Amino acid sequence: GVQWDGLLKAWDTTGTTANRAPLWAVKPDDGNFVGGATIAGDRILVQGDNGHIYARDLATGAALWRTATPPGMPFGSEGPMVVGSTVVVRDSANSVRAYSLASGAPLWSGAAAPVTNVYRPLSSDGTRIFAVGQCTLYALSLSTGAILWQVPMSAQSNDCGLPGNYQGPPIVADGMVHATETGVRVIANATTGVVQQRFSSSGYWGHTGVVVGGVWIYLEGEELVAIDTSTADLLWRIPGDWRGARVSATGDLILVATSYNLLGYNRLTGEQAWDGGSISAYIGTPVVHGNRILMANQDSVRAYGPL
Repeated sequence: GVQWDGLLKAWDTTGTTANRAPLWAVKPDDGNFVGGATIAGDRILVQGDNGHIYARDLATGAALWRTATPPGMPFGSEGPMVVGSTVVVRDSANSVRAYSLASGAPLWSGAAAPVTNVYRPLSSDGTRIFAVGQCTLYALSLSTGAILWQVPMSAQSNDCGLPGNYQGPPIVADGMVHATETGVRVIANATTGVVQQRFSSSGYWGHTGVVVGGVWIYLEGEELVAIDTSTADLLWRIPGDWRGARVSATGDLILVATSYNLLGYNRLTGEQAWDGGSISAYIGTPVVHGNRILMANQDSVRAYGPL
C-alpha cells in the first residue's frame, strides 16, 4: 500500500542488508497516491487523491495509464480489484465501476452498476462481483455490471448497522460467499445466492477476516473468534482488545497484526503458535509471498521466514 508521503514504493523481497532502500518510489504529477495497491501481472494499480485510477509498471514504476475521468474517492481505502482483464472499483457515489486493465478505458458502457451505498470493499469469484449495500448482498455480472442475484443480509430490515461502519469485503471460499454487515453475517451460494447460514454478529470491527478449511475467523466486538461455516457454531474465542487488527492465513496458521505486534494462532484450536514480535503497523495486513511473511510497518517492510 501507499505510505504517508503519497509515494508508491517497491522493495526486493530477498531481505538482505544491501537492499533496504526501495527499488523505485513514484507519485503522480497531479497529486499523491493513497490507499491500497493491487498487483496484476506486470503492473500495479493504485488510486490517487484526485480520484483517478493509475496503472504503473511493476518493474520500474513507470506510468502506463490513468483513467480519463476519475471515478472519485469511495468510503474506505482498499486498492482497485483486478479480475482477469478487468479493474473494478467503487466510486465516489459508492457504486461500482469497471475499467480495462490494458488501457484504463471504462467498461459497462461507461455506466456504474445499478447498486448504491456500497460502503464495503468488493470481492469476486472470477465471473461475479460481490458487494454489500443497504443491508443487501449482491452478485453482479463481471462482464456487464448487471445484478445476477441479491439477498437480504438480515430477515429484519432494521438489523443492519450504519452504512459508515467499516466492514471488509465478502470472502469467497469453497463456492460460498461469506458477507459481513454491522450486526449480521451471511453465508450464501456464490452461483445462486441461496443462503446457507444467516446469524447475528456484534462485529463493528468487521473490516477483516479469513475463511480457511471450513472455519471463518473474524473480529467479534473486541474478541477474535472462529466459527464453523457449516453450522455457525463457535469453535474458539480469544478475548482481548483486537479492535483494528488485521487477519490473514497460511495453511493452519492464522496471522493477526495489531498496531503493535504480529502473532500467529492455530486455526483449529486458537492456541498461539508463533510470535512475530513488535511492529509499528497502520492498517497493514500480513502477506504471505513464497516462503516468507511480509508485514508493512509505518516506514518499512519487515520479512519473516522461511516458513
